[in-house]
Amino acid sequence: MKQLKKIIKAANYIKKKFKENSFDTAVIFGSGLNPDFNVNKKNNLDYSDIPYFPKSKVTGHNNSLIFQKINDKKVLFFEGRPHFFEGFNVEEVVYPVRIIKELGITNLIITNASGGLNKDLKIGDIVIIKDHINFTFNNPLIGANIEEHGPRFVDMTDAYDKNLIALLKKNKNYKLKEGIYIGVSGPNYETTAEVNFFKKIGADMAGMSAVMEVITAKHCGLRVLGLSCITNSYNTIKKIDHNNIINAAKNIKEQLLKIIYYVIGNL
Repeated sequence: MKQLKKIIKAANYIKKKFKENSFDTAVIFGSGLNPDFNVNKKNNLDYSDIPYFPKSKVTGHNNSLIFQKINDKKVLFFEGRPHFFEGFNVEEVVYPVRIIKELGITNLIITNASGGLNKDLKIGDIVIIKDHINFTFNNPLIGANIEEHGPRFVDMTDAYDKNLIALLKKNKNYKLKEGIYIGVSGPNYETTAEVNFFKKIGADMAGMSAVMEVITAKHCGLRVLGLSCITNSYNTIKKIDHNNIINAAKNIKEQLLKIIYYVIGNL
């Protein structure tokens, strides 16, 4: 299969670049959530150097892959992601996840910036995603199935791994809320009518990423932990501006990284 050959080529390039044959965990960062990593150049790989890897042009995405060892765990940090609203096709949107599978990784921590729908969610909150609603009207599994990665039909009743959620909740230093995330295609923010509708169907926060990646991750047999960072609220009358969202994300990212390190260190 043509797509699988591209994925294998990219995975092999990453292994060669970092001189590692296997990795333990991958983390995908959302808009403005990239940590200020101070790493050696040899542990930093630009997306443009990875075969066929799509680069985001959205502000707040560094488009680089960082390799770090944390408590003897080999971890890949994806600083940014391609978005469907940028014009990338669905295969390109989930390309990083396919590479993660091909690298033999079994744990994926996926993060994003989102707008709070639930009135109890405030800007600055980090929310454990307990489930999601795919409102993008797209599905990354449509078309020829990559049999080497997973089955034709995928069970999504446990999209977000309950054991990883339980592990995070053991740490009483992080009193995180839980919620249901609704993924939309974007790039526009939601209308007032859409916000009211999303609330009625049970969504707690809304964003323009993650759901297609999580569907693919489940197809690939990965364990997924989702963390959604509230960077704007739909319960205020203020206009929503991307620059304000990026600034809010910057105030969250240090705490987010601590939480991620805790989970990785206890896997």
